Formats: sequence, C-alpha cells, structure tokens
Amino acid sequence: MERFLVPLNMTAGTLFLVIALAYPVLDDKIFTGGKKSVVQQLVARLAQLETSYYQTHELYRTFSPENMPDDIKKELGLVGVSNAEFIYDAFLVERGQLVLRAQASPGSIRSGSLPPLIYTLRLSAGAQLGEGTWELLSGKKPGFF
Repeated sequence: MERFLVPLNMTAGTLFLVIALAYPVLDDKIFTGGKKSVVQQLVARLAQLETSYYQTHELYRTFSPENMPDDIKKELGLVGVSNAEFIYDAFLVERGQLVLRAQASPGSIRSGSLPPLIYTLRLSAGAQLGEGTWELLSGKKPGFF
C-alpha cells in the first residue's frame, strides 16, 4: 500500500505546485484575458455612441452604473442583465474630456471570478479617442508568489 501512496502523493503535490506557480499566467491569458477583450470591445462601442452623440449635441452624456441610459444599455447588450461582471460609467474631467470606465462588479469580485480591475478610456472634447488602460485595483496578485 505504501508503494502506491508515496508516488501518488508526490505526483499530486508536484501537480498542485505547478498549478500554483502557473496560475497567474493562466488567469491573465485564459480566464480574465477573454473577459478583458470583451470589455474593451464594449467600451469601444460606448465610445462610438458617445462620439456620435457629441457630434449631434456638442456635449457628452455622463452616467453612473445605476443610471445608464436605456439606449446605451440596449446598444451594448446589457438590457436585463442583473449580474453583469463589469459595471460601466462615464464622467467629465478637466478640459472637457470624457472618461469611460468599466469596473469589475462587486459581485464578481466577491465571488472570485474577477480581481478588482478597472478599464479606463478617455475621449477628448473633440471626440478624439485616447488609449485604453487596464489597472489592477489591488496590490495582490493571484497565486502564491
């Protein structure tokens, strides 16, 4: 029996150690990475909507996650989605820039499906698109090290 258990424990231990060391890379490339690309596409679409609104009305629409306009929800496919993994908002900063943000929702952070992430994209007053950036809102990285 001991001949069977010792190699089994060594194999299982080695496997768990490899998984623990590789988890940060796997999480970034496979689990969270796919969600990030979807969010970037949604925020880019939101930027298009805001740009067309700006060209018509010469101002941007601002909103919080709780009061996102229904036409934007519909356009982004968020109508009737009560447990979204990301929440979206838009607000103005200096010189008329509009900041579009997508944040990991509190529910997805609590459940462990996402780390506390935020994606930010800026539009200038002339509706020129800036570069989007991802930021981890916690100093902790997944995994042991």
